[in-house]
Amino acid sequence: MNNLYIRIRPLPILLMFLWLCLFKEALGQNRAISLYRLSPGDQYPADMPHVKSWLDQTLAPLFLRNLQFSDNARGSSKFLSFTPFVSESKLRLPGFNGLTLQLSKGNFTGQFDNEIQNYRSFDINTFDYSLKSYFLLSADILKLTPESMIAHSLNYFVEGDRGTNKFKSFIDQVNKKMGTKLPYSTKDEVRDLSLILQTKFPGRVPEIIYQTFIADKSEESTKLLMQQYFNITGFFYDGPVIERIDRLIFPRLILKQPEGLQLNLSAILPLEKGQMTDSTARFFCENIGVVLNYKKKMLEITFNGRSGKNLNLQAAKAIAYDSKSKSYILKIREARVNRPVELEKIMLLVGESELVANGFDTYGSGYRLHQSSL
Repeated sequence: MNNLYIRIRPLPILLMFLWLCLFKEALGQNRAISLYRLSPGDQYPADMPHVKSWLDQTLAPLFLRNLQFSDNARGSSKFLSFTPFVSESKLRLPGFNGLTLQLSKGNFTGQFDNEIQNYRSFDINTFDYSLKSYFLLSADILKLTPESMIAHSLNYFVEGDRGTNKFKSFIDQVNKKMGTKLPYSTKDEVRDLSLILQTKFPGRVPEIIYQTFIADKSEESTKLLMQQYFNITGFFYDGPVIERIDRLIFPRLILKQPEGLQLNLSAILPLEKGQMTDSTARFFCENIGVVLNYKKKMLEITFNGRSGKNLNLQAAKAIAYDSKSKSYILKIREARVNRPVELEKIMLLVGESELVANGFDTYGSGYRLHQSSL
């Protein structure tokens, strides 16, 4: 465990830290203390400048006291404890119409996870989020050898036809998909098939498996085949392959603070013409979740808690989750909110082109509270 009192300035990969960033400058100023770098700073994607700028502005006035942290054996999770300090005890959240977070003097505890750090071959700057890339990364994470991938394909994706055994059918399918004329193996052994593929496609066996047995005419059918391929490993038992990989890739932080953490909701509550601002509107936070979504180039900050009273959201528009875009969009129908609402979740989305604030009530219904372009 380490103790220190530092002023935070964010390293690139730690932009998703709303409250915590460790800096190279801090290393120089605290040479007597060994500061553990939570994530490799050189892996921050270069195509998210607005997100980084927003965090630079947000974190600039924030200090941490009594910072303590430790990590798990693999280094992919960090356990945190600290006391934040900022002038007037308010942290301004730029671009959200004057929205501020009221801080208390209490101690924060939290956990930072970035599981992809366990896999050194991953490079966030070259990963393109294609289905092929997800397949190859999954195989790498599972440490599947060319022989094991060929054996798995033989067992679940190849059928012998009219006297042709699976080993010959495997070669036939590869030749058809890849436009090659690979010879049959002299022995019906996986090792022989691997040697044939490695000779023609050195270091590319996982890619050949994907092109031959997984890539299909539609995206949905390709996803289904990929799911079937990896289901046998048990690694993706808790959801689709792509969602599981995304959870590995995207850094995420959960923070808890016992009491006193408040958002001044009056800043982002939409108003009807002539409607007075409700200066007493507050959101009392119990915990904060932060996710740096590389795929969407977006920082997602979720405040969980309660608004403490019913709010007038007549000027707000209802939103619904769209499974295709995996985001909340405005409803075409029932766009007006005609009843007082108590919110239990506020979500701030900081993207490269816009800032969005959504609210959700105890029934899961969503409301667009704020939207502005950058």
